[in-house]
Amino acid sequence: MSEPHWESTWENDVDAPAHAEMAALLARCFPRSTRLDGTSSWAAGRPELRIRGWLDGRLVAHLGVLRRHLC
Repeated sequence: MSEPHWESTWENDVDAPAHAEMAALLARCFPRSTRLDGTSSWAAGRPELRIRGWLDGRLVAHLGVLRRHLC
C-alpha cells in the first residue's frame, strides 16, 4: 500500500471545488451529522488551515486547524 501525499493550505486559498470535495468526504465519514451534510466543509468554527491527505489522486483525509486564544 502506498503512503498518502499530504498538503497544507490556508483557508483563504481553498477554492470552491476543494471545499466541495472536503464536504463530500466529511459527509461520508459522519453520515449522522446534521451539520456535515455535504454542503459545508466545516461543522462549527471555520478552520484557518487545512491539511489534506491524498491517496491515488483521491482525498482520503482532512484536518482543519483552528487557532484559539486562551486567557
